Amino acid sequence: MLSVSWCPSRWTLALLIGMTAMGCQRWRVDSQATAQPVPERRRFEIWMGRQSQVVHGVQVRGDSIRAVPYWRPPACDSCAVYFQRAAIDSIRVQKVDNLRTGLAVGLATAMMVVGYWFAAAMSSMQ
Repeated sequence: MLSVSWCPSRWTLALLIGMTAMGCQRWRVDSQATAQPVPERRRFEIWMGRQSQVVHGVQVRGDSIRAVPYWRPPACDSCAVYFQRAAIDSIRVQKVDNLRTGLAVGLATAMMVVGYWFAAAMSSMQ
């Protein structure tokens, strides 16, 4: 049978809540996203037609934008891609969504409390 010692520890609970809180982000269109200066690690989603690219290391250069795919280091010159500003439909920026974060953390906490309660109930039946 299950015992209370089988339940995840407090560190696991803290890790689960922390990971949930970090994952609650969404993309928002920001017309001022490329206003200088742009932080090097800021993640952008550049849309042209039906295709998008997730980039960082963005630099605005006249009528073009230089960026690096997100899985590459932002200083990588050989990895850089260039976009004509006129060809870009929209630029979205990743932002933290406080409502979704609160709901996800609350749900994760409730699930862990129910799990502890269930494990305690199962161990008392022995």
